[in-house]
Amino acid sequence: RLVAGDFDGVLFTANLSFNNLSDKQCDGEFLFFEGDFEAAAGMFEFNGQAISDGAISVSLAPGQGMFGQLTKSDAGGYQGFGFWQQNGDCVAGQDVALTADVQVRAVQTDGQFQIIDQIGFSTSAAPAERWGFSARRVLLPDNGGIDSTAFSIAPCEAGSYNWTVDFFNESGVGQLTRRGTATGPLAIFVHEVFDTELPETFSGYVTVSVNKPSHLEALTVTSGPDVQGGLQISNFPVRAGVGTPYAEHAFGQELQQALDLARATNNLMGVSAAVAMPGQPLWTGSSGNSTASVPLASEMFFDIGSITKNFVAALVLKLNEAGLLSLDDPLNSWLPSFPNVDGRATIRQLLNHTSGVHNFTEDNPFFWTDVFANPGRVWTAEEILGFTRPPYFPPGGGWHYSNSGYLLLGLIVEQATGSQVSTELRQRLLEPLGLDTTFLPVEESLPGTFAHGWTDIDRDGQYVDASLAPRTALHSSTWTAGALISTAADVATWGWLLFEGEVLDSGSLDQMLTFHPASVPEFGIEGYGLGTVRINLGGDVYWGHGGDIP
Repeated sequence: RLVAGDFDGVLFTANLSFNNLSDKQCDGEFLFFEGDFEAAAGMFEFNGQAISDGAISVSLAPGQGMFGQLTKSDAGGYQGFGFWQQNGDCVAGQDVALTADVQVRAVQTDGQFQIIDQIGFSTSAAPAERWGFSARRVLLPDNGGIDSTAFSIAPCEAGSYNWTVDFFNESGVGQLTRRGTATGPLAIFVHEVFDTELPETFSGYVTVSVNKPSHLEALTVTSGPDVQGGLQISNFPVRAGVGTPYAEHAFGQELQQALDLARATNNLMGVSAAVAMPGQPLWTGSSGNSTASVPLASEMFFDIGSITKNFVAALVLKLNEAGLLSLDDPLNSWLPSFPNVDGRATIRQLLNHTSGVHNFTEDNPFFWTDVFANPGRVWTAEEILGFTRPPYFPPGGGWHYSNSGYLLLGLIVEQATGSQVSTELRQRLLEPLGLDTTFLPVEESLPGTFAHGWTDIDRDGQYVDASLAPRTALHSSTWTAGALISTAADVATWGWLLFEGEVLDSGSLDQMLTFHPASVPEFGIEGYGLGTVRINLGGDVYWGHGGDIP
């Protein structure tokens, strides 16, 4: 969506880029309109060439990109939207990535508005897709204007659509809701919609949902008699409740104090945490240090260990939904035989640890000796499976946690898709959900700072930095059983979206949450589903997965 304001005198430049992410030829057009799918009025050019019929032709070979400037060279405002129309089967956001950075170049001297910040995003095909953004209203004493948040909604198809807006003030209480029906783009100023209930100064959080795919825009604007000039900046989209910076208020301070207390009570070097709650944006916090002289930051990466299994299980279920495999396929229908591995075990049994396959990390000093002897070595899954011992029981004959089973699942994913596990995770889960701080080491590079790991080797209460040696051997040997790295924010977001039904279809989620009896009393585990544990702590039941790695 492109917004340059629905007021006179605004000129703008949009830097558009199109990138073919697929291995096929992608041809199509970028169409832009205003109103209820009416052709955009005015004079437009793309890379200096006049645009006819409101369409930019795009032809991209596999892996190819295209970049250019869209300009409106005549006077008059423009509030419109653009979308990709494929000639073939290349889908926007999946095969073809589109981005737009928009800069307002001029505003008439009698203009009343200055665009301070813009957030642009689009809903998916799922009905009632919900997105959120920060909101504020501040009365400006200098010129009598108002610094406020506005947003617009434009459907991706003609006709009426239903919209719902929920506003939460910074304390998270006093929710206000507005609902309506509109045809064509709808622009809303938050302070006007909620004017009777809101004070002159507020900050809070707004969520918007619609019942059909739509383009949404949130802008912070200043209105007043002395406003001139403007700058409009496109940002990344956020999902409601999981991606917007948390407002500074007492509850956030309470969470930080609880985190500080937990770190001190448990004698930890450092800890990073995130909390997702209904009706609230994501809260993140950190406490302690990464090294003796470097404070721990929320954006630092951590090993998440066996939480990896929760991601891998969801990926396998997505492949099952796509018809690329069946959960009841036996292991030997996908992979060659391995010593001490019963090929009759099914994919489902590997997922819920009822396959009987021996756990290569359990009571196996040879494995740990070999891994730590050469920390820079890259191990293959086939090599690691050579450490397995005879099965605990025949397939389906009991329950026993097994990292080996999840290495076998990684090999099956590769066979079913013909690509790396990291590629499938990114394309099917991480990118669609906006989880851009989760990576599979060895297969992917780490684009940030890794938090140092500290361990009490001698059990004397003194920690030493265990991050000085390479972790290549550890990551490659644990692979799809426990090698993912992430941030607290991404892990909390993942758990929220997964168990709220935003990742898998309902049938797949039901299978994930069908728990086989499993007892690990020291962790409160009383059941294991497909890559998901059921934990009972003092009568409170939780779903999720734990993880640790040396």
